Amino acid sequence: MKKMYINLRGRCSSLLMFFIVMSLSIAVSAQEIQLVAPGTTGNNFSVANECSSIDPSFPEGITPAFTPGNPPLCPGGFKLDPPMSGTFQLNGGTITIDISLTSCGQVFSWSVSPGIEIHEIIVKGGPNANTYDYSGLMIPPMQDGNLHAPLNPNGMYAGLSHMNFCYTYVPPLECSVMIDHHVTCYGGNDGQATVTAVNGTPPYSYLWSDGQTTQTATNLAAGYYSVVVTDVNGKTTECSATIEQPEFKPIYVNAEDQMAGPCISAEDLDMAFHNWIQSITVTGGTPPLTITYMVNGMVVENLSGLTAPDACGGSVIVEVDVIDACEVTAEGSASFAVAEAPPMVFTLIENIQAEACLSQAEVDAAYAAWHEALSFSGGCGLNPVITIPPAPDFCGGSATVNWNVSSDCEDPIIGSATFFLPDAPDVELITPSNLTTDACMDQTDIDAAFALWLAEASVTGGCNAMLSINPLNPVAPDACGGEITVTWTVTSACEEDVVNSATFTVPYDDEAPVIAEFNDIMLEGCNTPWPDAPTTTWTDNCSDGGTITGVAGEVMTDGCYQYIDYAFNVTDDCGNDAEEVIVRVTRMYDETPPVIAELDDIMLEGCNTPWPDAPTTTWTDNCSDGGTITGVAGEVMTDGCYQTLVYTFNVTDDCGNEAEEVYVTVNRMYDVTAAEIAELDDIMLEGCNTQWPDAPTTTWTDNCSEGGTITGVAGEVMTDGCYQYIDYAFNVTDDCGNAAEEVVVRVTRMYDVTAPEIAELDDIMLEGCNTPWPDAPTTTWTDNCSEGGTITGVAGEVMT
Repeated sequence: MKKMYINLRGRCSSLLMFFIVMSLSIAVSAQEIQLVAPGTTGNNFSVANECSSIDPSFPEGITPAFTPGNPPLCPGGFKLDPPMSGTFQLNGGTITIDISLTSCGQVFSWSVSPGIEIHEIIVKGGPNANTYDYSGLMIPPMQDGNLHAPLNPNGMYAGLSHMNFCYTYVPPLECSVMIDHHVTCYGGNDGQATVTAVNGTPPYSYLWSDGQTTQTATNLAAGYYSVVVTDVNGKTTECSATIEQPEFKPIYVNAEDQMAGPCISAEDLDMAFHNWIQSITVTGGTPPLTITYMVNGMVVENLSGLTAPDACGGSVIVEVDVIDACEVTAEGSASFAVAEAPPMVFTLIENIQAEACLSQAEVDAAYAAWHEALSFSGGCGLNPVITIPPAPDFCGGSATVNWNVSSDCEDPIIGSATFFLPDAPDVELITPSNLTTDACMDQTDIDAAFALWLAEASVTGGCNAMLSINPLNPVAPDACGGEITVTWTVTSACEEDVVNSATFTVPYDDEAPVIAEFNDIMLEGCNTPWPDAPTTTWTDNCSDGGTITGVAGEVMTDGCYQYIDYAFNVTDDCGNDAEEVIVRVTRMYDETPPVIAELDDIMLEGCNTPWPDAPTTTWTDNCSDGGTITGVAGEVMTDGCYQTLVYTFNVTDDCGNEAEEVYVTVNRMYDVTAAEIAELDDIMLEGCNTQWPDAPTTTWTDNCSEGGTITGVAGEVMTDGCYQYIDYAFNVTDDCGNAAEEVVVRVTRMYDVTAPEIAELDDIMLEGCNTPWPDAPTTTWTDNCSEGGTITGVAGEVMT
């Protein structure tokens, strides 16, 4: 890219302000660059080469031409030298420079159109070689700018020497989009496009309409896309493209279900199955297609070599899954089925057992009805083979029916069933075992037991069996003892008689009754009244037994005890005497009271001493061991500074004899009233910095003590501004530990060791000569603990 500069020279005797306007525009075809000074005559234009680092030569095809102008407008001889004007030819655009001169201050202005960048302005002023340099001012591209410059601010320069405009033509930024490839499959997003930028100033930045910021936009779906390209100087351009996609290509799976009839021949079945396999096809989609076959849930490589289902019934299910290059999918399924062969229909018979002792006619009829229920039908090629023997004899036996039935499409049915006729059952006679009853049962119980024993006999089995008993009407033995034997006989048409016997025995009673033993009795308490005569029970092997009462003997005394012996006797119904039992009843007997040991009264030491545990003493008795007893406290009695507690001792022996009461008194000094300290007023010491006095004293009194005098205990010296104080604490405790309420007395003094301050005055120089002495001067003073005030100076001697 070529660069061009323009030099303008001139002079002005006064302060020059200038403003330059460049109007730059780009036309579609090549235009002229015109140098114009509106409303001016005699101005001269010249070309100079003063733009730094810029190629001074004109671009190819540019021919500078200059024509004289008019005389200068600026007073003081401003003119542009040499007088010339001209045009410049640029390929691809037009640059127009307008120069306006107003009064003595020159104002130049410029504007920049697209494609032109002004890089440098150099302004020099002053006569001949002297210059005032404004070089280095940079004008942003694509913007209007103003420059105002006084060229001789201190009057040392005589005006404008020359001015350089250095500019570069930049073609406009353009772009184009190339489709790298469209979307491969319908609905996809693998399209790609690349934008290419020309002109402007790289590097470039990109912003696609879908937000991508790279030169190449990827993963594009079908549609319209635009892109904005921005160069390093902020210039932008926009271009666009459309991504296309192919039409949607669906996939079709052609497969239909087919059903073959039942019992089809193998040849016909194979032909129908082959034709059905050939009918399963896949069409459409975008190659290559990936086809997956599943036969009855198993993946197979292809459908060749498949075999038809069983002729007796079954099915083959083919599932087809297809995906093409564009990931379009399809699926289908079909089944080839053979109708199930009609099943064999049959009714089977099961083993059966008839009742015993039927007649032959009854057996034959039951047998025929049983085996005629067996039947078979249906299936394919049914072939039943059944064997039926004659009925069994009515006296017992069995007959078994066998069958073997086959069909082309089912497993054979093979089985058998038996008709049982049981033999006549054997006679079974059940009789009771020999039985001996318990001893001493009464007749009613024996009769009942005998009846139950007879009822245990029973007969089972046989045909028309008959039972007889001997004796015909048996009777139970006497309750006192005896026995009876009974015989049972069973007759049956098919067996010999069955006979059995058993004996029922009642034992004799020869045992004496027994009296229940129990311990001698010790009555509780003392002098207890004699109870009723004691009782006990007796038992017997043949009697119910019962309760008997002892017969009392005489009352006997032995020291502190008395007793009575009671005798027990009984005879059962058979005259058997029980062994005699003797029981002794004893009681404690005492009418003498116990004696309590005396104790002295007690005075507790100290004051407010806690009450001790209750005092104890001992007691003795003629019929008891005696022991230790504790006094029972009465109410606490208060009398002045003393309290009294009386304990009472009582005891009663086991026989209820009460001892004479004993009393013990416990005394203590008692005081819970605090002492009182006489109050004192706080003390304010006279003067300032007064010495602390001795500690103050006061008196105290108490309800149970004599009281006295106490001295306050000094605290620390405390300072508060211009004062100090000491707090004296008064405390006292009486003999019973009751502390008085504390009394505090404060002693205060004024305390100040800081000197006052007199305000400084400057020395005074009286005006004039021999001026009379003025009144003595005054000033003020201040103090930390006083109000301060005004003081008058005391004159010394006049010194010459």
